[in-house]
Amino acid sequence: MSITPERKEVVDFSDPYFHSGIILIGKKGDDLSVESLTGLPIASQRSTVASQYLQDEHADADIKLYDTQDNAYLDLTSGRVRGMMSDKVTGIDWLKTDAGKGYEVKGEEISTNDDAMGIAFRKGDPLVAKFNAALAELKDNGTYDQITGSYFGTSSTAAAQKAVATTDSVEEVMVTEEEPAN
Repeated sequence: MSITPERKEVVDFSDPYFHSGIILIGKKGDDLSVESLTGLPIASQRSTVASQYLQDEHADADIKLYDTQDNAYLDLTSGRVRGMMSDKVTGIDWLKTDAGKGYEVKGEEISTNDDAMGIAFRKGDPLVAKFNAALAELKDNGTYDQITGSYFGTSSTAAAQKAVATTDSVEEVMVTEEEPAN
């Protein structure tokens, strides 16, 4: 789950385990870009960092919000929307499917202050410290990179280190270093 200030008010998060920005997906060959969204129907899953980004940064787009990512993809492939704003990991995964073959990422990955991913726990749950210790051990011994490399195709230790969780206060998650090229 993306670590956001609003979510930190309700749950406690583990240390970040991954960093994932958002991407714009559109038909191959279409000149769609993040800079040209004004008035265009753009899909996103409701209550996500991508939908919040659209609402905050591109309120002049015709934003279509969906309860599931799959419904947003259906409207994209049916032509009811021109593009879709999505989490990078799930978007790239969809592009590898048969349904996604005619689509591509438009422009660069968009980084927000809410790019860090963590595991959500009930407030005050003592398992957070145990989980963080286990996560640190997996990162230290290389197991973490083996696991995430097979799922995400990248060294996730570097990606997780890119996102630095704040302390007990409800502050924005800051990005501190660039992810190395694959």
